[in-house]
Amino acid sequence: MKKRVVITGMDIASSIGNGLDNFWQAASNAECGIERIQAYDPSNYTTQIAGEINDLCLKHLPQFDKQRRYPRVAQYALFCAHHAIERAGLTPDELRLAGTYIGTSLGGGPELEAAYKTFYTDSWRKIPALTVIRGMPNSVANHVAIAFGLGGPNSTISNACVSSAEAIGNAYQQISNGRLAVALCGGTESLVWETIMAAWCKLRVMSTQNEIPHEASRPFDAHRTGMVMADGAGILILEDREHAEARGATIYAEIIGFGASCDAHHITAPSSEGQARAIHSAFDDARLSPGDIQYINAHGTGTILNDVTETETIKKVFGERAYDIPITAQKAMTGHAIGAAGAMEIIATVLSLQHDKLLPTINLTTPDPACDLNYIPNEAQNKRIDLALSNHFAFGGANAALVLRRY
Repeated sequence: MKKRVVITGMDIASSIGNGLDNFWQAASNAECGIERIQAYDPSNYTTQIAGEINDLCLKHLPQFDKQRRYPRVAQYALFCAHHAIERAGLTPDELRLAGTYIGTSLGGGPELEAAYKTFYTDSWRKIPALTVIRGMPNSVANHVAIAFGLGGPNSTISNACVSSAEAIGNAYQQISNGRLAVALCGGTESLVWETIMAAWCKLRVMSTQNEIPHEASRPFDAHRTGMVMADGAGILILEDREHAEARGATIYAEIIGFGASCDAHHITAPSSEGQARAIHSAFDDARLSPGDIQYINAHGTGTILNDVTETETIKKVFGERAYDIPITAQKAMTGHAIGAAGAMEIIATVLSLQHDKLLPTINLTTPDPACDLNYIPNEAQNKRIDLALSNHFAFGGANAALVLRRY
């Protein structure tokens, strides 16, 4: 018999605020975290803006007194994991057999880049001894498991923009199938470093509207010019509902459905057929129909093709009712944190369920006629919802969808 899976802890790091309270206040007020890049001099590049995290520090957390040992991508995850576990109220004994499922696309890329520079400009003997460990994507999940004594399955998902959504989906399935009682899951990404940002510039999918950074990310708007990259992380604690209730845990929301698919179509161009398969799979898992969904947190990257395709997908899945469902594209505020984006958007969706407030799609001033759905423009909307869909789509045609329910 399928077990019910609930969320008992979570935390977020983003360009608009670190920690649930800071993030929610900023997002509810339609604030934007996109600024001119500070990590390096971006003057030579077509894109000079990003959503950076500049004020996160582990030093006040006792288990991380040697902050420099951790790659930046792991620091984001450790910060969120600490607070998610604290909110869940789990003891070390309760965590002993918990699983760890972390999504990240690039892992410790900045640390590898630093090693390359040392190699070519100095001597290989001066490369830091832990470069391999700091650079491996799976080191994040390992750091988290070691820091908090998580002795269950340990898994890293690296699947571009669906990485953390898939990590959450995998953790959900393990608990739903009765293999685990507790799992820590989510994602983290450290993207704003020179080499990879230069490569993204060459791909020509990023916005080049550098003059007014806060207006550069504009999903579903007729004047959108591309995505804006960002750092970020989101970590959730999932539990078997019976386990959570037995220990008197606070329950934030329930995950009731997960679906995944591959377009099997094109390495960069999305397919509405593949995206729709993932959503229908999530509905089948949740034993719901499209008519039950009251809200959608969209993938909403701000690229010309992706926004049109996602609009087509929603129409394909929901028919005429698609026009009535309120939809949020929060990347307009935070930027696109690739492997962490799914977890960040799922956390925001849970907060919307809790606070009866739907986050806005900022910078939506001239709706694209091809994107003619109910994308909540510019200001948060007070509205009670009980069932929400979170969409996640990626290069290579990977798709994931999760259904969340008020608890």
